[in-house]
Amino acid sequence: MPAPGTLNVTLSDPGQLTLPAGSPIHVSAVPGGLRLEGAVANPSSQLKTDGASIATGEDNERLYGGQRIRVTIRARGVDGATAFRVAYSTHDNGNSGWRVLPLTATPSDAIFEFIVPAVVRGENDYIGIVPPNTGAVEVQSISVQIVSPAGLRN
Repeated sequence: MPAPGTLNVTLSDPGQLTLPAGSPIHVSAVPGGLRLEGAVANPSSQLKTDGASIATGEDNERLYGGQRIRVTIRARGVDGATAFRVAYSTHDNGNSGWRVLPLTATPSDAIFEFIVPAVVRGENDYIGIVPPNTGAVEVQSISVQIVSPAGLRN
């Protein structure tokens, strides 16, 4: 069983991700994960984001508030893609902004850290993914873990 505050999701079904109404993003199942493609002009990293998103769960939301977390996306670039964007949104009290993360032709971990603001209303937190403007990203998994209390550095 994972440690409290640890989220590990292996992606295999397009229904695992939520898309905003009218989104140009197309999500399809591929062997070992999900393929995301479609250019998004000026995406917002607020609320559920303008990307394909997944909720962290209300229990994790409470645990992440005020903590430094690490977001890891196991992914690869296809059709020439070399980078994609990922954001952590509290849907409540701030977000990480879009982080541009590198892609390689073989699956690898794209990682960023973020200090999550304290929970105010508690409306679930989200990880949003925006595919590259050219090519696509194939995502195998998404994980979030608490790295340390926000005031500490590891």
